[in-house]
Amino acid sequence: MRIRLAIAAAALGVCQFHALPAAADDAATIAELKSAVVELDQAYANEDVATIKRMISPDNVSITPRYDGAASVDEQIATFEEIERKHSDYSPIDAALLRPDVALVTFEKSYTGTYKGTTPPPRVFVSELKQGNTWLNRLYQETPIEKQ
Repeated sequence: MRIRLAIAAAALGVCQFHALPAAADDAATIAELKSAVVELDQAYANEDVATIKRMISPDNVSITPRYDGAASVDEQIATFEEIERKHSDYSPIDAALLRPDVALVTFEKSYTGTYKGTTPPPRVFVSELKQGNTWLNRLYQETPIEKQ
């Protein structure tokens, strides 16, 4: 019984994500992550499909108030002609390394414009899960934080 408990405890420890202690080179990594957020956002604003596909993993999922559930990269790109939006500002971008090759990035973002003729929430909380040495976006999620 003790062996089973020890194995279960070890497995749970492996599955947990904790931010790693900051190292001297983490400041450069955090700056790189923040830059990647802005670059990808600009690629979406400019409908730059090549940059988007370079910066997003093929199995990326985006969940926003605009989509009817989760949207793949191709589904997001297909909606470009229905979007008339602009990002008006960002809060400071926060990034935490969960592992050397996995990071959680969070910030707030404001929108103006329309999507399919409707107005998106004016302010959202964004969380992104990025992975790998090139910080591919694996998950993007927006949660409204202000009523329309």
